[in-house]
Amino acid sequence: MGRVHEAVEALAAVRGPLERAIAEAGGITDFAGVWNDVASGRTQVFATGKSILLAEVQQYRLAKVLQLCYGAGALDEMEPWFDTVLEWGRAQGCSKVVMLGRRGWERTFLGKRLQPTHVLMEGTL
Repeated sequence: MGRVHEAVEALAAVRGPLERAIAEAGGITDFAGVWNDVASGRTQVFATGKSILLAEVQQYRLAKVLQLCYGAGALDEMEPWFDTVLEWGRAQGCSKVVMLGRRGWERTFLGKRLQPTHVLMEGTL
């Protein structure tokens, strides 16, 4: 079984919670879009049990950034392997990690590891 096949299976296993997380992003993609990003290798999947975290590498002019895209599942399952996610980002050449999420994430282990630095402002065009 290949890595992409395993990643796609992980998506299917947590589809409901992951769809809710994708919806919280404000309509910028849907489950099919995320599925395609994973199948193409653009998005990396970190999963265990009933938990999943999706990440992408973004190349900017001066830095490569690990962007945590979507997460769903049990936080107590995610915390033990979060260092693996960061190590993967470092191995890809990333010097920074960023995450856009609801305020509630600040009260989790991620809030102890990542610091709020900006305010997201959004409007419809």
